[in-house]
Amino acid sequence: KAIENQWLLILLGWGGWIRTNECRHQKPMPYHLATPQSSNTDEFMLIFFNLQVFFLFFVIFFISIYFKGENMKVIILGAGSAYGCPMIFNSWRNANPQDERNYRTRPSIYVEIDGKKIVVDTGPEFREQINKNKITDIDAVLLTHPHYDHIAGLPELTRASVVLEHNIQVFANQETFADLEKSYGFMMKSIEGSILSWHKIPDKGEFDVCGVKVKTFQVPHHHWHCSAFRFQDMSYVTDWEDISPEGIDILQGTKTLLIECNNGLYPEKNGHSDLENVKKLAERISPQRVILTHLSARVDYKETSRRLPQNFELAYDGMEINI
Repeated sequence: KAIENQWLLILLGWGGWIRTNECRHQKPMPYHLATPQSSNTDEFMLIFFNLQVFFLFFVIFFISIYFKGENMKVIILGAGSAYGCPMIFNSWRNANPQDERNYRTRPSIYVEIDGKKIVVDTGPEFREQINKNKITDIDAVLLTHPHYDHIAGLPELTRASVVLEHNIQVFANQETFADLEKSYGFMMKSIEGSILSWHKIPDKGEFDVCGVKVKTFQVPHHHWHCSAFRFQDMSYVTDWEDISPEGIDILQGTKTLLIECNNGLYPEKNGHSDLENVKKLAERISPQRVILTHLSARVDYKETSRRLPQNFELAYDGMEINI
């Protein structure tokens, strides 16, 4: 929007300059036809036109300032952990079932950036998440790692590409690819009507997703390595215990940090993170906004929110973030 408004400003200014110069260089009316009234009218019209140009210029200028930088939309498709909330047999654990923000599906986000529509991870509720949030198109899917709660919905992409009638690009690191070839190898072969393309991403560095530059690095998660992603000023880190110095370097300058806090207020060595761990990371990279996601049923929205630092907040299913 900011780019479009800037171009409109340029065109408007150019048009006004041309019109003003036309008026200035217009041949004067013959003396015998000129009257004081016609001369005054022409001068008044020129002043009136210039006032209109300047008024529109300032209106569009302030619109451009207002929308500057808001070129990314993120939707939390799922803010839950591997077991969701409630868990099987309607088990809510610490979460209050009366608060709808405690209802969480498996972790996934939708990122709309520079006109491209990207989904990170496709858990078991992937189809329902897409439909519930009224998403009508996707260009690419990024996979963080091959655990069930992040890839179980992957087969939905074969039908999705048929419905959309265009290619969907799928990106994953080498470790994840090796597992996908075993569990979903049939998808990597030609399926009638389906258009999927598969791309390996580096363990660390930058890669291209439909023209969008994305930075990545890996974080340890149990015996696996999970890919974290940075989209311009927003970074997404899930399923992590620790972050390497190289990862810290990539996160520096992040304004919005969307990060896994599975254990909430309860530290535990289980391949996931907790609030104290996230706070230590935030001190090192100083993001303006920290949004905690991948939340287990031990995390109650209201109780945990009371104990968060000032720029921290909890994610919930359907949450929209404009960056």
